[in-house]
Amino acid sequence: MQHGSVKIVSITVANAVAVPNAPTLNTATAGNGQVALGWTDNSGNETGFKVYYKPTAGGNWTLFTTTAANATSATVTGLNNGTSYDFRIDSANSAGDATGNTKTATPVAPADTTPDAFTFTDQTGVALSTVIESAAITVSGINSVAAISVTGGEYSINGGAWTSTAGTVTSGQTVKVRHTSSAANST
Repeated sequence: MQHGSVKIVSITVANAVAVPNAPTLNTATAGNGQVALGWTDNSGNETGFKVYYKPTAGGNWTLFTTTAANATSATVTGLNNGTSYDFRIDSANSAGDATGNTKTATPVAPADTTPDAFTFTDQTGVALSTVIESAAITVSGINSVAAISVTGGEYSINGGAWTSTAGTVTSGQTVKVRHTSSAANST
């Protein structure tokens, strides 16, 4: 019985791929329904980055996107304004993922200082040369402080002092105006 021999010509040994180092999340800048993230690549052997987010109050991490290996920023969109979120970036390659640090940010709606339409009801048949006061309106439809001013009269916010000086008003406050009626009829 003969046994054959085998001649080994070459052996190829694959280089082991190490798990990449975790990236450092440097910035999380909030905008309207979105947060822009910026990170530093700490390893150089990743094949990409995974961008995750979750509500700060609890919940599971959600994968938003996977980026290219040379990426250093991404913008997470579709977020709820006023809700605080945690963000993290993981570096990834065939050996596994490395979880980076987290940052917290809260998307904010842009300032809206244009109130919903309102009117002060005309008053007829009032006494001549008399200070006439309107009914109150409630300011609505704004999410930020708005400017208020009056010409030829005064205003009062929430029943406070009457003034003709420009000021500010916020949503939910009441406003009344007053002025002196004409000295002549039908004017």
